Amino acid sequence: MKANVITLKHVAELAGVSTSTVSRVVSGKDVVSKSVKDKVEKAIKKTGYIPNVNARALANKNSTSIGLVTPDLSLAFFGTLAAGVIDAADDLGVTVDICNSRGKDQNNLNAVKTLIKRGFNNILLDESHCAESKILELCAEVPGLVLMNRFIPQIAERCVCVDNVTGGNMAASYLLDNLHNNIAFITSNSEIADPFDRIHGAKIAMAKRGIDTNNCLVAQAAPTIDGGKQAVLELLNKSDEFTAILAYNDNMAVGAMNELQDRGVRIPDEISVIGFDDLAISTVCRPALTTMHYPIREMADYAVKLSLDLTSSKKTLGTSHKFIPKLIERSSVSKI
Repeated sequence: MKANVITLKHVAELAGVSTSTVSRVVSGKDVVSKSVKDKVEKAIKKTGYIPNVNARALANKNSTSIGLVTPDLSLAFFGTLAAGVIDAADDLGVTVDICNSRGKDQNNLNAVKTLIKRGFNNILLDESHCAESKILELCAEVPGLVLMNRFIPQIAERCVCVDNVTGGNMAASYLLDNLHNNIAFITSNSEIADPFDRIHGAKIAMAKRGIDTNNCLVAQAAPTIDGGKQAVLELLNKSDEFTAILAYNDNMAVGAMNELQDRGVRIPDEISVIGFDDLAISTVCRPALTTMHYPIREMADYAVKLSLDLTSSKKTLGTSHKFIPKLIERSSVSKI
C-alpha cells in the first residue's frame, strides 16, 4: 500500500490558512502573527509534515547542502577527496550531494547546472579540462563555487589546489640529494597542467645543480598502474642509464616498480622510484613507496569552509589557496 504523502496543502487546510502562509512560516523569511504561526506549527506537528529542503533552498536561494562534482569516484584520489568533503561538511552540520561525472567534461557541466536549478549556492567543482571561459561563467552564476585541483588566475580566490611546481621541485631535489643526477620521468598523457608543472618544477631543481635538462628521458601514458608499466618499458627502450624515476603519481610509480621487478631490476638498489599523492597503495607495495603527500583531505576541509564563507557576510579567508605537498620517505629511494 502506498503511504499518504503529507503536503503543504494538508497543513494549510488543518490550520485554516493559505498555503502561502504555511510557506512563510516554514521558511521563516516573512513575519506572520504569533497566533497564525502557532496554528501552523500545531498543524505541522499533528500531520508530521516534513518541509522539502530542496524546494526551500530553491525558493530562498540558500542551500543547506554543498554540491561536490568530481570526475571519478572509483579512483582512490577522488574517493579520498569526497570523504574529506563529507567529513568537513558534517562537522559544520551541512549535507553533501555528490555528482560523479565518470570523467566526462560535459557531465561535469550538466551536474553543476542541475545543482544550480536545485538552488545550490555552494558547489565544489573538480574539473581539469573544461575551458576557462565556461568556468568563469559558472563562477559568475554561483557565488559559492570553488574550483578544486586547478588554478585559474582570474578566480584565484575561488581555487583550492596543490602547488605542483613546488612538489616536482621537492621530489627532484630529494633524488638529487641522494646523488641521482640522471632522472627519468614517467608522466600522465592527460592534457592538463599538473604533469607539465611537476616536470617543470623538477627541471628547475636539476638546472640549479648544473644538470642539463634538455635531453631528459620522458615517457607518457595513462595515469594508472598499467600506464606506469607501459611508460617504464618505453624508458628502457630509450636508455638504461637512468638511476631514478620520478613518477606522475603513485599508481604509475607502482606499475613501473612492478614491471622493473618482473625484469629482475632491484629497487632501490639499481633504480630508485618516487611517486606523488601518498595514496594507500604507496604503503602496501614493496618496497614501500617514497612519495609526495598530496594534502587532499586538508584541501577538502578548506574548500568546504571557503565555499560557505563566500556566501556569507564574513568572507574572512585569504586569497591564496595553493597547498604545498610534503615529502614522505619510505624505502623506494636509496643513495648512490
